[in-house]
Amino acid sequence: MRVSLTEMNRPTDVLQGDQDSYTQQSNGGLIVEHQLRIDRNSMTDSLYGNLRFKDFRSFSVNGSGYKDYYYMGHDDVAHIFSTRP
Repeated sequence: MRVSLTEMNRPTDVLQGDQDSYTQQSNGGLIVEHQLRIDRNSMTDSLYGNLRFKDFRSFSVNGSGYKDYYYMGHDDVAHIFSTRP
């Protein structure tokens, strides 16, 4: 699903990306994981290009409350964050 998002530390910068949700089984029951794929451009490369694996940032997706996402890496088109480290 295509989304607009802001980072808690930079609320005036509106970013674009995609969000997917997955359900996984664990010992305690079902777990929902949300993955953000933030479009790569010069601004996002400068913000997230030097993050280490599992560094976290708080994002608001489509104006909802802020939630922590962990950095998983990047590919040619997006910086990838997940709610589960």
